[in-house]
Amino acid sequence: MDYEYKLKRALDHADKVKLKQELDEIRHANDKPKEKLSFSKIAFIFMMVNCTVIEIYSLVVMAIFADLSALTTLIVAVVGECVSLAAYMIKSMHENTSGGIVYESAMERLRNELGTNNTDDAVG
Repeated sequence: MDYEYKLKRALDHADKVKLKQELDEIRHANDKPKEKLSFSKIAFIFMMVNCTVIEIYSLVVMAIFADLSALTTLIVAVVGECVSLAAYMIKSMHENTSGGIVYESAMERLRNELGTNNTDDAVG
């Protein structure tokens, strides 16, 4: 009798776990996959945060010590932000174009030339 009770409890537990898994699959069926940040985005974010910290530190030092020698650091940090932003924007522009045409348009033209007009939007 004890064995039958334990077996029934184990089967009930297995059914609950299975139902929970199915419910989770239904809930998350339409979730978009999270995009991983590229190295260039991580480097860009690091550069912007780093320059911003330097700017804040320079401003605080100038205010506390009433000395403008930290102004050179502030100027270099701002220039660094501008250069990194421009480089990132140019890199992104070149990644998304092929021969002056937007990348997706170029790929669609290539698919049409090869005769494999697959309109599947899956990315992988």
